[in-house]
Amino acid sequence: MPDLSYDLLVSIFSRLSSGDLIVGVAAVCSSWRAAARDPQCWRILDLSDWNSITARVPVPVRFSQVFKRALALARDSECIEKAYLPRVATGRDLILVSNRLPNLLYLSFPNHKLNEKKICTAMANFKSLKGIEAVEGFFFLPKIRARFGTSFTEIKILIGEGEIWRNDNEYLALFVCKEFPKLRKLEMPGFCLHEHELQACQKTAIEFFNSHGF
Repeated sequence: MPDLSYDLLVSIFSRLSSGDLIVGVAAVCSSWRAAARDPQCWRILDLSDWNSITARVPVPVRFSQVFKRALALARDSECIEKAYLPRVATGRDLILVSNRLPNLLYLSFPNHKLNEKKICTAMANFKSLKGIEAVEGFFFLPKIRARFGTSFTEIKILIGEGEIWRNDNEYLALFVCKEFPKLRKLEMPGFCLHEHELQACQKTAIEFFNSHGF
């Protein structure tokens, strides 16, 4: 079987998960490793499927180790536009990500154990962030609203564990629309909103809205 061309390898690898690139593809041979380092393969850094990644590593690893390995493999970390962190990623890990990837456009941080000081320290480092995926308590941090109130155009709200706003979903949607006036896309999977709440959201600048239902 003839060797695949570099461009074809890049086309294939760009469709694989970050975990596959980090713990699989890059170790096969030098030509595969070279193709796996192409910036086209690293526009999205997705480490959300943490169990799948760590299952292929023979020893216990921390998020920081996998993250640094990913950046070492990526030829140009500046090409990374979106980052999806695993639930195990902490506030300290978020600081690491913000220091190394300050120009991210979209971030997913699903950890429900919010350390306000570390979260705010990390978020202050992002220069170009336009979208965020986080638990509902994240959006009630005053420093977050002050820093990104006029920046976020895309928000995905996750249900956290023991969140105080769990029983006030209707207020949450309008609160977010009010505090982030440039918002164009709002997703609230797992939340159940009433019809009048959805009608109220339709009167805002939101162009795409998705929730669990009525």
